[in-house]
Amino acid sequence: MKRRTAKRALLLLLVAANILLGGSWYLGGRLLPRLQGSLQRVSATATRLFWEKAPQLGDLLGLAEPALPGPQHAVPAALGSLVLPPRGKTAEELRVESLIDVTFQQYFRDCLIDGRLLTVRMPFGLNGEREDGRGYSQDFFLDGKGTPARLWPYIDAVLASRAFASYAAKIAKPGQKAVVFSLPRRSYQVSASGPLLEALEQDSYPGTPTRILVPRSGEPVSEADVYNYLYAVARVGVDCSGFTYHILEEVVRDYGIELDQVLGEMLRAAPRAVRGRIGLWFLDPAQGYTEQVADRIELLRPADLILFRGNDGSFKHSAIIQSIDLENGIIRYLQSTDWATEIERGVHESTIRFDPSRLSESLDHYSVRWQQQVRPPFAGEREPRNWRTDRDRYLWYPEAGGSRVVRLRLLASALVAAEPLFYNARFPEKGAGPRGAPSASGRPAGQWLSRSP
Repeated sequence: MKRRTAKRALLLLLVAANILLGGSWYLGGRLLPRLQGSLQRVSATATRLFWEKAPQLGDLLGLAEPALPGPQHAVPAALGSLVLPPRGKTAEELRVESLIDVTFQQYFRDCLIDGRLLTVRMPFGLNGEREDGRGYSQDFFLDGKGTPARLWPYIDAVLASRAFASYAAKIAKPGQKAVVFSLPRRSYQVSASGPLLEALEQDSYPGTPTRILVPRSGEPVSEADVYNYLYAVARVGVDCSGFTYHILEEVVRDYGIELDQVLGEMLRAAPRAVRGRIGLWFLDPAQGYTEQVADRIELLRPADLILFRGNDGSFKHSAIIQSIDLENGIIRYLQSTDWATEIERGVHESTIRFDPSRLSESLDHYSVRWQQQVRPPFAGEREPRNWRTDRDRYLWYPEAGGSRVVRLRLLASALVAAEPLFYNARFPEKGAGPRGAPSASGRPAGQWLSRSP
């Protein structure tokens, strides 16, 4: 009972101090970190408690006692000065969000296929992902590192070819069948074998990593059918690091930096050769090109990278954060992987949901809900042993160091130069914010905007 009374007293003091300071909890432009989480959890109930226990202070301040919340639990407008406002977004943050999203959209294209307009997404393409005991190792066009500008002309030629037209016609014929892809031969067969179809129906998948079976029943050609052909026959796609690297490249270019040129000098390689050498090793903070950051929600920013570790201690997958909506509790991150539901394989967006009143929590907290499902690339293949969602993947292999959030040092320097407080944990009131010189985008540094992503 004494502990509960002390806790209530602390909340009352926090609310009172917040009133006296006009709702602004800054110390040198930075929110007091230990008070931040407590203040956000001060609800309308706690505010009401303040007025019940200290009405004299309310009269002294000349503030009217707030009414009780209505049926919808709405907080009265009179409490505006008592509730901590959400962190606003600077013009630079919105700029980075937009740059990432525009680049992300380059990985999708509407194509007329078999008389239907389909949205084709860039497949996932990782060299060596699938191998067999005879020495075959899968390799992709441009080694999975190509940009959309170089990959789409190749894909367009594939989809316009007679070979693809024949494939589309065969799989769309009526009747039960199975499409059998041979990765070593870069070919496919359409089979109506009874035992084969029976095995697929009984969930007894007879395929191998390099012999992929897909059941078909005569429905029109789908986006998944296009993906299967591009992946297994055309061998075209982009791997996770090739995808995140291109997005980072486009963002830093908007700030006047040519990433290939700068990294070429660091790696002592020609700029045109840099892309082919960049992999997950490059994103590992141990290499010095990125820096690890705390994965607390309040500290995340667009262009931060999520690195998922494997059981050997190295990083096996990367994704990039596009936006953090603190008001609605949504993190949008982008990735290229085939460990996803059938319609999402390849380049796709994923979301994380969180409680907007608990911004100090880390991505591994139980209240943080990762929405992305993890599934085998093709139906019937072995389910992932330890992962059902990206959260499982993020939490796995703690003995090897666990997953990480990192940011590219070069980009971070450019963003801080354009907006000195870009990475600060700040919760300004509407219209408030530091004044500064114009940013690289021509907008005043520190200009606060409240639009959600």
